[in-house]
Amino acid sequence: MILLFQDEALIKFHPALSRCWNKIGQRKEIQTFDNHGKSAIFGSVNPFTGELIHTYGNTINQIFFLEHLNEIKQKYHDKTIIIVLDNCKSHFTKKVQKFLDSNKNIFLLFLPPYSPDLNVIERLWQVLRKAVTNNFLFQSLEEVKTAASEFFKFLCSDEVKKICAI
Repeated sequence: MILLFQDEALIKFHPALSRCWNKIGQRKEIQTFDNHGKSAIFGSVNPFTGELIHTYGNTINQIFFLEHLNEIKQKYHDKTIIIVLDNCKSHFTKKVQKFLDSNKNIFLLFLPPYSPDLNVIERLWQVLRKAVTNNFLFQSLEEVKTAASEFFKFLCSDEVKKICAI
């Protein structure tokens, strides 16, 4: 049996501003564009092994959620999979229910409403934003996705286990 925590996060082309160290009397300047494009990351993490599955989508909707579920299905095709997730409306569509009906080894366990602190992958999103997107201007949305992918490649499973410890 595999236990996964799943969530979606938006990564934005526009830089998020956060605190950072600077010399006394100097301010860090972050340039921005008028473009406020964004991309969605769908992620699932096994907090016991540190395994991470992530897929990208243009937005958070059932189509990209189903693509992510298919990635999970391919990786763990011969195992029972329990996915803990939030109450996003894209998780409750007829197409998702049809997918679950045809894949009897996948079970969705919904968290109580408004409880992101119970979903351990939220901590990984915080680390991703702090390490990759905060205070940095990318030239394109593809550059943001590449930086996020490099971040995930850089993380070893032990580090993911520490971040997502239960």
